[in-house]
Amino acid sequence: MNQLTLLILICSFSAAYASPNSKVVLMGLGAALTIYAAHSFIAALGFTATGIAAGSWAATLMSIIARFNGGAVPPGNFVTILQSIGTGGFAFSTIVMLGVIGVLLATIISIKLNIF
Repeated sequence: MNQLTLLILICSFSAAYASPNSKVVLMGLGAALTIYAAHSFIAALGFTATGIAAGSWAATLMSIIARFNGGAVPPGNFVTILQSIGTGGFAFSTIVMLGVIGVLLATIISIKLNIF
C-alpha cells in the first residue's frame, strides 16, 4: 500500500476524535513515512545496500556518466552520492530535513481533512 494512502486513511479514521496526542502521532507518522519513502525510492532505482544492482536505472546512469567522462565515474557527482546513500543510508541532517517535510505533509493533509 502506498505510504500516502496509508497516511490519508489514518487521518480520516482519526478525524472524529482528534486529540492533541493523535495529532502528534500523525505528524510523527508523516515524518517516518517520508524518510522510508525516500530511501525506498533510492533503492528502487537500483542503489542498494550491496551496491548498484545490475540492469537497473542506477546501472544505466552510471554507464552514461562513465561514457561522458572517458570510462571513469568522477567522485562527487549525483550517481556516487546516490550510491553512498544506498549503501550507507542518509546523513543525520538529511533525515531531519526529510522528517520536517513529512511533518509538513502530514499537517497539510490533516488540515485538508479537517483534523487540525
